[in-house]
Amino acid sequence: METLCAAGDHLREWRRHRRVSQLALASDADISPKHLCFLETGRSQRSREMLPHLAERLQIPLRERNLLLRVANEPYPAFAVDRHWALVASNGAFTPFLSGIEPGLLRPPVDVLRLTLHPGGLAPRLAYYQEWRSIGHISASSSHFSFLRRRASFRSLAPPRSSERPSM
Repeated sequence: METLCAAGDHLREWRRHRRVSQLALASDADISPKHLCFLETGRSQRSREMLPHLAERLQIPLRERNLLLRVANEPYPAFAVDRHWALVASNGAFTPFLSGIEPGLLRPPVDVLRLTLHPGGLAPRLAYYQEWRSIGHISASSSHFSFLRRRASFRSLAPPRSSERPSM
């Protein structure tokens, strides 16, 4: 449950577990049923206070509340790179993207440009691979600090076969 909708799914599961309707919970929490529905489906951004408020109304155990808040605070995958495209940090929502990646690409320091464009990395999963490759080429050729290393790394990346890329 690492997406925006996952927090809403978790909330909905607890509401159903407690056998409380959306209308009853919304009334008890002093919010509109439509807003509660939008929270559960991920169509609405929740305020910082809303999830703890609803968790309290549903009498969700503290451990489960913490899980709900953790999931809600990491809805989008994010990572940070340094000027050499080395991975510096990432959040928990980024981790699922790394499943099935060739282990060699994940050895520190992780080269995010290579990870993204390598056939054993994220490249086969990219719907807009050619656009990403163009961005990578621009980034690789414009780096003053690691120009030769970047250029060599970029040129070593063969595009994935069309059968390996997701079809849209």
